[in-house]
Amino acid sequence: MSLGLVFLEKVYKNALLIAMRQKELSVEVERAYEVIFRGKIIGRYYADLVVNQTVIVELKCCENLISEHQAQLFNYLKVAGLPIGLLVNFRNRKLDWKRLQSNKEWLDEEEPVEEPSIV
Repeated sequence: MSLGLVFLEKVYKNALLIAMRQKELSVEVERAYEVIFRGKIIGRYYADLVVNQTVIVELKCCENLISEHQAQLFNYLKVAGLPIGLLVNFRNRKLDWKRLQSNKEWLDEEEPVEEPSIV
């Protein structure tokens, strides 16, 4: 059965969760990732779905996927240290999705950043 185009993101997330678990995939829902700055937690990201501790699936129900959605997923990948992300939009008749891959450099090395002095 197809769900169609009329539901909120949460409904599609629940349906996708059921389908993935029926395929015996390990799926975490609303997985929290902490953003750390100078040893302090300054924020948290919540990934919609994390599959097999490898792929973040970020779900949308919007007219079009935009660059801000991709930036959001890249941030999730960076903070989580995961290599692959799927951005999926359920609003259109034809499934709209993008596969994003984190830059390997994000995972292996940090670039030195000159911090401005705060006076």
